[in-house]
Amino acid sequence: MLVRRHYLLIIGMFWLSLAFTSLAQARTISFNDLPRLVQQQNLAVQGAETFVGAAKAKTGHLPRSFLPKISAQGGGETFQTLDQKRMTQPVAGVEGNVNLLQGGRDYLEEKKRKKELSIESTQAKKYYLSELRRARNLFVKGVFLKDLIRHYQHALTNNRKNIRLVENRIKAGLTTETDKLDFTIFQSRLGQELAIIKEDHEHTLELLQSVLGLSLNTQVALQGGLGHKHDDSLFDAEFHVEDHYDVQLLAQQAEALDYAKKKANLWWTPSVDAYGSYNLYPFRERERFALEERDEYVAGVQMKMNLFDGLQSSREAKSLKLRSKGVKLQSKQKQRELEAQFRKLKHILTLRHDLVHSVQVNVNKIKKYLRLIQEEYERGTKDSSDVLSAAQRILDQKRRYSEIQRDFLLTKNELQTFLGH
Repeated sequence: MLVRRHYLLIIGMFWLSLAFTSLAQARTISFNDLPRLVQQQNLAVQGAETFVGAAKAKTGHLPRSFLPKISAQGGGETFQTLDQKRMTQPVAGVEGNVNLLQGGRDYLEEKKRKKELSIESTQAKKYYLSELRRARNLFVKGVFLKDLIRHYQHALTNNRKNIRLVENRIKAGLTTETDKLDFTIFQSRLGQELAIIKEDHEHTLELLQSVLGLSLNTQVALQGGLGHKHDDSLFDAEFHVEDHYDVQLLAQQAEALDYAKKKANLWWTPSVDAYGSYNLYPFRERERFALEERDEYVAGVQMKMNLFDGLQSSREAKSLKLRSKGVKLQSKQKQRELEAQFRKLKHILTLRHDLVHSVQVNVNKIKKYLRLIQEEYERGTKDSSDVLSAAQRILDQKRRYSEIQRDFLLTKNELQTFLGH
């Protein structure tokens, strides 16, 4: 008896620990949590930010170009020259070079690298907004499927009530088993469709967890529903096409090409360097036995300039100019399309908003219709097909209502991404 009590105690503690573990892993997520989670935990977004860091590391080229470049060498060699005996002597050298002028090419290179940093930053923002839109759409889909599950569960409950009504009429001799068969087939169909919806809901939550960087072992609950505000600020949102990330990206690419073109056009400008060196030569090069007579100190300034480079830089500059022009033309076309797309999204948002209220009225009417049909069926003025048809219609209307709410929120997500929110 004592052993059994200990066994039951161990089992109880085990299940209690499992309960606490699952409770600790459960997490409730709201729609407003998504931007923070995507920014902090999505590895693809973090990877894009790393690319920004890589581009930033390449900036500062201009001040670095004025830093000295120093190299050193040292060693020893064994040689025999002329009629001298074999010798082993040390060799060493130190050289330094300081840029004083590069004809403006280093300045333009720095400007180009800073613009490349801006391109990577805009790319990172675009990637973040893309991942945020995915998370928002998955959240909306998860809430939508949760709504569908509730509709189907309510339809199953209501259908069981209808089956009991049929059974009462069968007992009273007012109908046959055929009427009950219609409702049992409908019950089976509802159960099958509910199982598919639950599976889709589960997979949607798992995909949302992966986008948000959450462990798949975490139990996630979505806070909120498909409701919407009647006075949403997006209805009055204004769009400044030049602020859109795609337009900014094309403008930055064109500017980077312009800097590269200007740099190529400066191929002829002189560069001026200051240099200095110390070298210790062996006897075979200076023919002096004393070590101090074989070293050499040098300091000077030199100017270099290209007189003709076979038109290579000129061709490169022309190519860059044409590429920049092409990108600018693409930017203008993109602006036209974005303006049209923004108008379309705002129109769809307004249309979906109006449909939500229209279908909501129909749902309320169908609910009342079903209740009246059930009452008339009990009185014998309606048959089972009328009740079954009303039940199917109310489920269809509820589903349609949820679908329109979902489409409204998906359009809103698209519009928010469009505006960079």
